[in-house]
Amino acid sequence: MSTLENDFRQVVDDFKKRLRPDEETKFRFTTLNDLELTAKNIQETQRRNKTAQNLTRIQPFLQAMKQYQEIIEVFLNTSDILCFIWGPMKFMLMVCTFHFRCIFRG
Repeated sequence: MSTLENDFRQVVDDFKKRLRPDEETKFRFTTLNDLELTAKNIQETQRRNKTAQNLTRIQPFLQAMKQYQEIIEVFLNTSDILCFIWGPMKFMLMVCTFHFRCIFRG
């Protein structure tokens, strides 16, 4: 195992120590495609409710993250680390959306 892979694994292991078992399970199976689909679904829901926040603005970020994924997969020959990037990002997107709805509901 390369030093770079050891470093990534150490960071992921440290991160996983702070997660509850249910959070780790949810994150473990999250892909970039799941994150993109969540963003599209939120955008569609907001469009129907006339509360759209232009989530298409995050597309350049998601494209950059896709390139990051490709680099990690090539250099570390693994993809099981990346779910711990996509999962938290999806979670933050959903929390921010819920928080926004709560603030502007009334």
